Amino acid sequence: MYESASGRRDMLEIMLNLLDVSRQPIKKTHILYNTNMNFNQLERYLDMLLTMDLIEIVQSPFKGYKITNKGEKFVTTLNLSEPSNIQVSD
Repeated sequence: MYESASGRRDMLEIMLNLLDVSRQPIKKTHILYNTNMNFNQLERYLDMLLTMDLIEIVQSPFKGYKITNKGEKFVTTLNLSEPSNIQVSD
């Protein structure tokens, strides 16, 4: 995954990161730590991913989040279409 020249992540990169960490059930606080986001930003992205049916709320083995089959397909499709090993020269 590439990072912009400013060092900031774009929306798609953040979404993919959230989906990647949720391949197994994960608590919201653990998502927060693993994705290096603030709470308000995480809430916005989780709401968006839930609305898009890319992630779901699970109750077992604990209350948390997990990627859906649709989310897995979304990640796979984007990873296949993304050029690998992009080199940016100064």
